Amino acid sequence: MTEYSEELEVMSDGDLLREHAKFYAKSEAPEWQAFNRRLLEIAAKLDAWGKNPWQEAVIEALVVDCIYENKHDTNPIKALNDLIQWEHKIALDPAVSAEARALVEQGIAIGKSGAVDKPE
Repeated sequence: MTEYSEELEVMSDGDLLREHAKFYAKSEAPEWQAFNRRLLEIAAKLDAWGKNPWQEAVIEALVVDCIYENKHDTNPIKALNDLIQWEHKIALDPAVSAEARALVEQGIAIGKSGAVDKPE
């Protein structure tokens, strides 16, 4: 392992992106300048996330569940609501949840037994 790669391993994600941004800043092409600005924006977000472990955990869960949106960065209530709704939806899905599947099967059994009054 080179000295430079060892140095990169101990850098935060934000610092690492800023290092990449320095490289791209040398280019005068507008698309590279735009890319460079985006890297710096992401680095700033990463730095902000690191300061709040709750936000970091919620954002990570949203990303893992593939439901993350840019709005979640600035709207913690939306982020939490979206995460709770997703987890609730998964918990009630009989294809995923054994408890939900048992409830469906219980309902089918009750229906077959005639214990439920049928509407006329």
